[in-house]
Amino acid sequence: MAILKNAVGTILVHNHTARDPTPSDADKDLTDRLIQVGRILDIPVLDHFIITTEDFPSFQYQGLMEESRRSSKWVPPYEIEVRISPLPGKSSTKRSKNSE
Repeated sequence: MAILKNAVGTILVHNHTARDPTPSDADKDLTDRLIQVGRILDIPVLDHFIITTEDFPSFQYQGLMEESRRSSKWVPPYEIEVRISPLPGKSSTKRSKNSE
């Protein structure tokens, strides 16, 4: 929906049916993954709220957003190769992030 609406940011919200609003590992992982997607799409995730009948804690307020922003757990490993047309008499050059 954020893409269709040309959003400049997103706020994640979901509920816990139990009264305990403590973020689960799955909640943290989802937030982390969506932060990575937001970076690719240039639509940052601003916060994540967990709603219960008693409370609605904020990941931002708890410091969990910054922790997720620094995480690279869900950043896919990649290697960028640059192929340069060789000059006459030279072989092609391949460079990757590991060769620098």
